[in-house]
Amino acid sequence: MNSFLLSGYKPQEHEEIKLFWQNNKIVLDKLVKMLYNMYTEVENVSSSDYDNPSWSHKQAHLNGQKEVIRNLIGYLSLDKDENPLNK
Repeated sequence: MNSFLLSGYKPQEHEEIKLFWQNNKIVLDKLVKMLYNMYTEVENVSSSDYDNPSWSHKQAHLNGQKEVIRNLIGYLSLDKDENPLNK
């Protein structure tokens, strides 16, 4: 489990919080799937994207989106083996 999900809680609350996240795994898995789909949409770059004079700004924006989505997927994947971006 990512320590991000436990941040802000007292050490004595960690087991209760871990249990909460594990009991809501179905919701987390759905969120991860949605984020993964968003990631694959952003990841697709076509040659026409470079026709825009500001293509480098657009690419920087897309790279930022990808980083945020990657981070969220990492936070919400309870087990690193379940992270679809690691496959």
